[in-house]
Amino acid sequence: MSNKKELFHATSFTNEKSTMGTASPGREFLKKLLGKTVRVVLEDKLILIGILSCTDRDQNLILSDCATFLNEGEEPISRGDVMVPGEKISKISIPIPLNMQKVEKPKAENKKKEEQLPEEKGTDKMESQEKEDQEKAAEKTHLKED
Repeated sequence: MSNKKELFHATSFTNEKSTMGTASPGREFLKKLLGKTVRVVLEDKLILIGILSCTDRDQNLILSDCATFLNEGEEPISRGDVMVPGEKISKISIPIPLNMQKVEKPKAENKKKEEQLPEEKGTDKMESQEKEDQEKAAEKTHLKED
C-alpha cells in the first residue's frame, strides 16, 4: 500500500439536456469548485471542510474527506464522506491555508527592499560587511588573548 494521498478527480454528470454556455453563474461557480477543498458553514454555525465531490438539483453537496468544527479554533472531527442538505447551507467558501498567508509576507518585504534607492541597497550591504569584519576582528583579538 502506498503512503501517498490519492488525488481526487472530479467528474461532471447530468441527466438534463446540454445547456452549453447557458449555465447559471451559481452552477458555473460550483463546477469550478468540484474536486477542490471547500469550507461550508451551516445555518447552525457548524463548519464543514472537505473536498466537493458532487451536487444535485436540490442543492445538496457531497463532501469527501470531510471534517467538522463547532468553533474555528477547535480540533477537527473527521467524518469521511458527508451529504450536506442544501437548505441548511449558509455559506460556501475556499479556505486559505495558513502557510499561504506566511508566504506572502516575505514577498512584501522583498518588494520594500526593491523599492529602496540603489544607493540605499549598497549602504545596507556595506553595513553588513562592516559588521562581519568587526566580528572577525573581535574573534582574532579574543584568540590572541588566549
